[in-house]
Amino acid sequence: MKAKISEPRQGSTSLDYALVCVAPIIWGVSGVLVRWTHLAGHEQVLIFYRSCFAVAFYSIVMLATRRRIEFKSKGEAPLLITSGLLAAAFALCVFKAYNLLPIGVATFILYLFPVLVAVMAPLLLNEKTERGTFLCLAIALAGTAVLSWGQMGGGSSSAKGLALAFSSAVFWGLLMLIWKKLRETLSPLTIGFWTNTVAAVVTAGFAIPLTWIVTPKGWAAIAVFGTVSFGVAGLIYFYALKRVKAQDAALLSYIEPVSAMIFGFALLGESPNWQDLVGAVLILAAGALLLRMRTSGKEVPVIPPDALEIDDGPLQSGDA
Repeated sequence: MKAKISEPRQGSTSLDYALVCVAPIIWGVSGVLVRWTHLAGHEQVLIFYRSCFAVAFYSIVMLATRRRIEFKSKGEAPLLITSGLLAAAFALCVFKAYNLLPIGVATFILYLFPVLVAVMAPLLLNEKTERGTFLCLAIALAGTAVLSWGQMGGGSSSAKGLALAFSSAVFWGLLMLIWKKLRETLSPLTIGFWTNTVAAVVTAGFAIPLTWIVTPKGWAAIAVFGTVSFGVAGLIYFYALKRVKAQDAALLSYIEPVSAMIFGFALLGESPNWQDLVGAVLILAAGALLLRMRTSGKEVPVIPPDALEIDDGPLQSGDA
């Protein structure tokens, strides 16, 4: 059937934006989980088994809800394979960057990815850059810079570490654009299952021989990482991404460093300094400003009039 749409969708905007904030909050615990695995230098082991747990999560959900059709790629195999390859490459780069650079430097460089999304989304996704987007982006980026400054420590920055950090930002930005594109036709379950399956396949040969090095505590951390961070949080994120602009989802991802700071304090006893607190306030202010603009009903449509008519077809399972 024919339907008129606009992003964000009227009537569910507040809920959609709330959901897209949930995933970065959960992802904030990733640093703690990575540290608990004690797999520095063997990141491929973490990526492989984390992906395996995520695949198991998505498979169980699809089988339990009788949505076996979601196992099929539905003609999107090339993009799904690309998604899995990028997910594995991103994880490998960002984990190694955190081991080679001061945490603040790596964090700041990684969170340049919303800039990439803001620039590329209008070209690749036909999204219009709305009023205030770059203002919110500048505030959030400034907050991340201040927060990262507080985490610099005394380490030095290697050329390899910087290259890996910049690569992780590029890979994460491309992933978000691809996921947004895939959500036009696929359910969150399909995207999550295939992305993690491909990531597991490409890292299996490098990870399985080193399985013996994983400790019991490491297995527990990997299980939570895969099922909660990449399972539950991923499912929520993919669902909301269809209804929220890629630019906005990227900008709201700045919540993750704030969440990481809180989890670090709660679980690792890492006390925040004044730079952390100032940075967190700026990031939260940027997110609040964006949410106010998007939910006030004052923003212009983000899809041009000639693109509003689509063949929506029957509601696919997984989109309800």
